[in-house]
Amino acid sequence: MYIDLNNPVSVVGFGRIEQAQGFWHDIWKNTNFLLIYLAEGDLEFEFEKQQYKMFAGDTLVIPKGSNHRPLESGGCVYYYFYFSVAETEPKLSQYKIKASHSHGLANFAYSFDSAERAVIEVKTLTRHTGDSRLDKIMNRCAELDMWQRPNEKLLLDNYMREILIQLSLMQEASSEVDQVFNRMKLFIEGNYRRNISLGDVAEKVHISPSYAAKLFRKNTGMRCCDYINKVRLEAACEVLINTHLRISNIAEQVGYSSQYYFARQFKKVYGMTAGQYRKRRTSN
Repeated sequence: MYIDLNNPVSVVGFGRIEQAQGFWHDIWKNTNFLLIYLAEGDLEFEFEKQQYKMFAGDTLVIPKGSNHRPLESGGCVYYYFYFSVAETEPKLSQYKIKASHSHGLANFAYSFDSAERAVIEVKTLTRHTGDSRLDKIMNRCAELDMWQRPNEKLLLDNYMREILIQLSLMQEASSEVDQVFNRMKLFIEGNYRRNISLGDVAEKVHISPSYAAKLFRKNTGMRCCDYINKVRLEAACEVLINTHLRISNIAEQVGYSSQYYFARQFKKVYGMTAGQYRKRRTSN
């Protein structure tokens, strides 16, 4: 969605919720925009029959008039904002930056020319990108006391505007994260026959193992080792169906050093042995 920030942003509902495990309300239809920022835990959300899996740091923006409901959570903490804002045509702002008028390493200055309106793009789901600054903004929102100082509602409106701007900025960083994750997957798909680990994958794309593990969790819902195992088993299925190789040779070919471990993983995932799988698929 494209938002025109030359118009005011007004929050009409705000809160911080600590939600226990499970499901807690049926379908609602919101008359304003709804933003959910997941501070802790996980949350599966649905609107307009599309499902979104959220993790800590992720943000979901739901357009006004949309039907939505939470589906499942293992327990979470989230902030919600109902707000009004002006949507506009899909045309982003274009700012021209002139040369600085100051000199020296300790000084800087910018001049701006802009004939366009202040328009930003905000997507439905924005993934946490490491240093999104949103958590600090949420803490500032939570510190407001609008019961005792009603004019702090003006600060809340400004924070909401800042949140939308940060979401727009995060999309470029999120795109870069997607590229890193895709490179990780390509590395695994090209090297699963070798004895590779999370550390090898992380080193290939120049990130830390802990960050690589987080990316896998957020994008696949599984650990990196489980994803490698998935790729290996899918490759084994192809070989089982299309060749007459011995199962022990297939296990070694797709990256398993132990035939016993391969057999255990195969049955765990497919509910049958590799021999049974081959017989069933080739007899049809």
